Amino acid sequence: IEMDDVGRPLLFLHIEKTAGTAVYKHLMNRFPADKFLDRVHQQELREKDPSHYEFVRGHIDFGYVARFQCRPMILTILRDPLERTLSAISYFAAWSKPTLVETPVSRFREFVQKLPLLEVLDREPELAKQVLSNLQTRTLLAARPTGDPAANSEAWLTEARNHLSQCD
Repeated sequence: IEMDDVGRPLLFLHIEKTAGTAVYKHLMNRFPADKFLDRVHQQELREKDPSHYEFVRGHIDFGYVARFQCRPMILTILRDPLERTLSAISYFAAWSKPTLVETPVSRFREFVQKLPLLEVLDREPELAKQVLSNLQTRTLLAARPTGDPAANSEAWLTEARNHLSQCD
Protein backbone atom coordinates (compact mmCIF):
# COMPACT_ATOMS: atom_id res chain seq x y z
CA ILE A 1 0.00 0.00 0.00
CA GLU A 2 1.36 3.37 -1.01
CA MET A 3 0.95 6.63 0.91
CA ASP A 4 -1.57 7.95 -1.64
CA ASP A 5 -3.72 4.85 -0.97
CA VAL A 6 -4.54 5.96 2.60
CA GLY A 7 -8.23 6.76 2.84
CA ARG A 8 -9.22 4.74 -0.22
CA PRO A 9 -11.57 1.82 0.42
CA LEU A 10 -10.34 -1.73 -0.18
CA LEU A 11 -12.38 -3.88 -2.57
CA PHE A 12 -11.72 -7.60 -2.42
CA LEU A 13 -12.92 -9.36 -5.59
CA HIS A 14 -13.22 -12.79 -4.01
CA ILE A 15 -12.92 -15.56 -6.59
CA GLU A 16 -14.19 -18.82 -5.17
CA LYS A 17 -11.63 -21.47 -4.18
CA THR A 18 -8.52 -19.27 -4.44
CA ALA A 19 -7.74 -19.05 -0.68
CA GLY A 20 -9.76 -15.87 -0.49
CA THR A 21 -11.65 -16.84 2.66
CA ALA A 22 -8.43 -17.12 4.65
CA VAL A 23 -7.28 -13.73 3.37
CA TYR A 24 -10.56 -11.96 4.01
CA LYS A 25 -10.82 -13.37 7.55
CA HIS A 26 -7.38 -11.94 8.22
CA LEU A 27 -8.29 -8.56 6.69
CA MET A 28 -11.76 -8.14 8.20
CA ASN A 29 -10.29 -7.90 11.71
CA ARG A 30 -8.41 -4.79 10.67
CA PHE A 31 -11.53 -2.75 9.92
CA PRO A 32 -14.34 -1.56 12.19
CA ALA A 33 -17.42 -3.79 11.83
CA ASP A 34 -19.57 -0.88 10.68
CA LYS A 35 -17.04 -0.08 7.92
CA PHE A 36 -16.97 -3.62 6.50
CA LEU A 37 -19.47 -4.53 3.78
CA ASP A 38 -19.37 -8.29 3.26
CA ARG A 39 -21.01 -10.60 0.72
CA VAL A 40 -22.04 -7.85 -1.67
CA HIS A 41 -22.98 -10.56 -4.16
CA GLN A 42 -26.07 -11.35 -2.06
CA GLN A 43 -29.34 -9.94 -3.35
CA GLU A 44 -30.13 -7.83 -0.29
CA LEU A 45 -26.72 -6.08 -0.42
CA ARG A 46 -26.42 -5.47 -4.17
CA GLU A 47 -27.93 -1.98 -4.03
CA LYS A 48 -25.88 -0.68 -1.09
CA ASP A 49 -23.47 2.12 -1.92
CA PRO A 50 -20.00 0.67 -1.21
CA SER A 51 -18.41 4.12 -1.03
CA HIS A 52 -19.26 4.47 2.66
CA TYR A 53 -17.22 1.43 3.67
CA GLU A 54 -13.49 0.91 4.20
CA PHE A 55 -13.51 -2.78 3.22
CA VAL A 56 -15.89 -4.41 0.73
CA ARG A 57 -15.87 -8.08 -0.25
CA GLY A 58 -17.91 -10.36 -2.46
CA HIS A 59 -18.09 -12.81 -5.33
CA ILE A 60 -18.55 -10.02 -7.85
CA ASP A 61 -17.19 -9.04 -11.23
CA PHE A 62 -14.73 -6.23 -11.92
CA GLY A 63 -17.59 -3.98 -13.02
CA TYR A 64 -18.44 -3.47 -9.33
CA VAL A 65 -15.48 -1.05 -9.14
CA ALA A 66 -17.58 1.57 -10.95
CA ARG A 67 -20.01 1.71 -8.01
CA PHE A 68 -17.46 3.53 -5.83
CA GLN A 69 -17.39 7.33 -5.73
CA CYS A 70 -13.58 7.21 -5.61
CA ARG A 71 -11.58 4.35 -7.06
CA PRO A 72 -10.89 1.72 -4.39
CA MET A 73 -7.73 -0.27 -3.91
CA ILE A 74 -8.51 -3.58 -5.59
CA LEU A 75 -7.38 -6.95 -4.31
CA THR A 76 -7.99 -10.37 -5.83
CA ILE A 77 -6.26 -13.72 -5.65
CA LEU A 78 -5.66 -16.04 -8.58
CA ARG A 79 -4.93 -19.75 -8.43
CA ASP A 80 -3.79 -22.31 -10.95
CA PRO A 81 -7.04 -22.96 -12.90
CA LEU A 82 -6.85 -26.75 -12.67
CA GLU A 83 -6.12 -26.63 -8.92
CA ARG A 84 -8.99 -24.19 -8.43
CA THR A 85 -11.37 -26.41 -10.41
CA LEU A 86 -10.42 -29.55 -8.47
CA SER A 87 -10.85 -27.65 -5.20
CA ALA A 88 -14.29 -26.45 -6.31
CA ILE A 89 -15.35 -29.98 -7.22
CA SER A 90 -14.24 -31.28 -3.80
CA TYR A 91 -16.07 -28.42 -2.13
CA PHE A 92 -19.27 -29.13 -4.08
CA ALA A 93 -19.08 -32.84 -3.27
CA ALA A 94 -18.81 -32.11 0.47
CA TRP A 95 -21.51 -29.39 0.54
CA SER A 96 -24.21 -30.26 3.07
CA LYS A 97 -26.27 -27.07 3.39
CA PRO A 98 -29.74 -27.02 1.82
CA THR A 99 -30.13 -25.06 -1.41
CA LEU A 100 -32.88 -22.44 -1.33
CA VAL A 101 -32.77 -21.42 -4.99
CA GLU A 102 -31.85 -23.61 -7.93
CA THR A 103 -28.90 -22.26 -9.86
CA PRO A 104 -26.42 -23.87 -12.26
CA VAL A 105 -24.02 -24.24 -9.32
CA SER A 106 -26.61 -25.96 -7.14
CA ARG A 107 -27.57 -28.31 -10.00
CA PHE A 108 -23.91 -29.14 -10.66
CA ARG A 109 -23.33 -29.68 -6.92
CA GLU A 110 -26.20 -32.18 -6.79
CA PHE A 111 -24.74 -34.16 -9.70
CA VAL A 112 -21.25 -34.19 -8.17
CA GLN A 113 -22.67 -35.48 -4.89
CA LYS A 114 -24.58 -38.33 -6.57
CA LEU A 115 -22.35 -39.43 -9.45
CA PRO A 116 -18.66 -40.04 -10.16
CA LEU A 117 -17.04 -36.94 -11.64
CA LEU A 118 -16.35 -38.49 -15.05
CA GLU A 119 -20.01 -39.46 -15.35
CA VAL A 120 -21.07 -35.91 -14.45
CA LEU A 121 -18.74 -34.47 -17.08
CA ASP A 122 -20.03 -36.96 -19.65
CA ARG A 123 -23.74 -36.42 -18.87
CA GLU A 124 -23.68 -32.67 -18.20
CA PRO A 125 -20.76 -31.15 -20.17
CA GLU A 126 -22.50 -27.80 -20.77
CA LEU A 127 -23.43 -27.43 -17.11
CA ALA A 128 -19.89 -28.33 -16.02
CA LYS A 129 -18.49 -25.81 -18.48
CA GLN A 130 -20.88 -23.12 -17.25
CA VAL A 131 -19.94 -23.68 -13.59
CA LEU A 132 -16.22 -24.42 -13.85
CA SER A 133 -14.77 -22.85 -17.01
CA ASN A 134 -12.79 -19.63 -16.94
CA LEU A 135 -14.22 -18.43 -13.61
CA GLN A 136 -11.18 -16.29 -12.82
CA THR A 137 -11.29 -14.67 -16.25
CA ARG A 138 -15.06 -14.13 -16.04
CA THR A 139 -14.70 -12.47 -12.61
CA LEU A 140 -12.18 -10.01 -14.02
CA LEU A 141 -14.58 -8.87 -16.76
CA ALA A 142 -16.68 -5.73 -16.41
CA ALA A 143 -19.77 -7.96 -16.25
CA ARG A 144 -19.95 -11.73 -15.91
CA PRO A 145 -21.16 -13.05 -19.23
CA THR A 146 -23.81 -15.70 -19.56
CA GLY A 147 -23.71 -18.52 -22.02
CA ASP A 148 -20.72 -20.49 -23.22
CA PRO A 149 -17.63 -19.58 -21.16
CA ALA A 150 -15.41 -20.64 -24.06
CA ALA A 151 -16.97 -18.11 -26.44
CA ASN A 152 -15.01 -14.89 -27.05
CA SER A 153 -12.15 -16.29 -24.99
CA GLU A 154 -9.51 -14.04 -26.62
CA ALA A 155 -11.54 -10.88 -26.07
CA TRP A 156 -12.36 -11.94 -22.52
CA LEU A 157 -8.73 -12.71 -21.75
CA THR A 158 -7.61 -9.31 -23.07
CA GLU A 159 -10.20 -7.50 -20.94
CA ALA A 160 -9.40 -9.62 -17.87
CA ARG A 161 -5.67 -8.94 -18.19
CA ASN A 162 -6.36 -5.22 -18.48
CA HIS A 163 -8.48 -5.27 -15.32
CA LEU A 164 -5.95 -7.45 -13.50
CA SER A 165 -3.28 -4.83 -14.24
CA GLN A 166 -5.50 -2.30 -12.43
CA CYS A 167 -5.50 -4.32 -9.21
CA ASP A 168 -3.34 -3.00 -6.43
